[in-house]
Amino acid sequence: MSWNYSQNFFVDLMKRVAPERIAQLDELLSLYKVVFETDQESNTIKFSATPSENKITVGVRGVDRLWAYAFAYLGIYERLAERRNADPKIRVIDFTTDTDLKPAIDLLTWATAEDIQAAYAHFMKDTRQPLELPSGVPMPFDPGGTTNQHKMASDLALMALGFILFHELAHLVLKHEPTEGLPSILDEKEADFWAASWMVDIDGIDGLVRKKRLLGVSLGLTWLTLFEIYLGPKQSLTHPASYDRLFQVLDRLMDSRDQSTEGEDNWVWSWVQVQLLLHLRNRGVPLDESMTFDTFKDCVNYYLDVISRL
Repeated sequence: MSWNYSQNFFVDLMKRVAPERIAQLDELLSLYKVVFETDQESNTIKFSATPSENKITVGVRGVDRLWAYAFAYLGIYERLAERRNADPKIRVIDFTTDTDLKPAIDLLTWATAEDIQAAYAHFMKDTRQPLELPSGVPMPFDPGGTTNQHKMASDLALMALGFILFHELAHLVLKHEPTEGLPSILDEKEADFWAASWMVDIDGIDGLVRKKRLLGVSLGLTWLTLFEIYLGPKQSLTHPASYDRLFQVLDRLMDSRDQSTEGEDNWVWSWVQVQLLLHLRNRGVPLDESMTFDTFKDCVNYYLDVISRL
């Protein structure tokens, strides 16, 4: 689907993600005279802030892939929950033979291949033709999509995109200057938490709304983490490891009193766990299947430790 990526589009999206803060957002955008610029050419994930120009640059070609991940994860997560309810002891499930999940699996395969191949081509300074969407799959952000899964995927993808935009806005508001080493890494972590807090830490926020925003934040961070699963963690002079960002942001946002299996926050950790496991298994990373965990957070922590050593 083709959108009109204008200044108003990004501003409206950020207001939709956190409507309680519309007045504050208008004040910040006016104060810093923020300009949004789109990159229509780059096929890699590209989001950046230029403090000297008060500019946020958005690579729009990756947005459809973000939606594809949301749609696929939702379908697989729901089916996994059904299987676990039927057999709590189940450990390994093969979804590839489930015909009802074929659109989700096809979208997940497409988005992952496109992201990884685009990143590799960018690293090699090579050109490549983008992979076309598989036939028979839902169109990303299609306004004609009527299923709950389609609508929820659109909501979560927009929440994730909103989190990324707020992260870039944070660099402008917090007056981060381009640098390298520890100062830059700390700036990135500060921007992560500023953006997540903007969406989630709101007095009186409804529990279900909070959960949806947490799912969107985690979706944006797992999107970055999957590159480390397939390509290995890289030593960056400017950014912390994505697996580290994922854990730290969610851990700081979660209510430490609510880590039981019934807890809302633990539900978010289980959502992240499924995403990481899908990609770890797809890459063929050996996992200790005998391990058991008290919480989904512990399981996520184990997966992230595995990723850190790839």
